[in-house]
Amino acid sequence: PITLEEFKNKYRPIQQIIQPELIMMAEDRKGNLMGYLFSIEDFYYPAEKRLIIKTAARHPDQQWRGLAHALYNIVSETAKEKQFQSVIHAFLYEEGSSLGITKNFNGERFKHYALYGKAL
Repeated sequence: PITLEEFKNKYRPIQQIIQPELIMMAEDRKGNLMGYLFSIEDFYYPAEKRLIIKTAARHPDQQWRGLAHALYNIVSETAKEKQFQSVIHAFLYEEGSSLGITKNFNGERFKHYALYGKAL
C-alpha cells in the first residue's frame, strides 16, 4: 500500500503521455471507487501500435465480481477504435484473479519474471 501522494508522485512524470480514454474508473452510487484499470500506449515498441494494461483492480466484495472484466471490455473497444494492434497485460500475479481475465481475452504468456526477496 502507498499513500495517495506517493501514487501521484509515481505517475506524475508520465502525465503528458496518459490518454484519459484508456483509464477506467468505476464508482458506486455514493461515489466510492470500486474498480479501476490503468493502461498506456507502449511507446518503446516501434513494430506496431501496442497497449499496455498495467494495473487493474476492484473492490474485494463479491458484489463487484465481473467489474474488472467490464473495464477490460471498455478499454479493449477503445483500443480497437484507436487502432492498437496488440495488448499486453503487464506484470500479472500468477495467483491473482487477473489471469482469468487475460484468458478470457485469449491472452497467452509473453514473458515470465521472478521476484526474489530476502528478509533482513
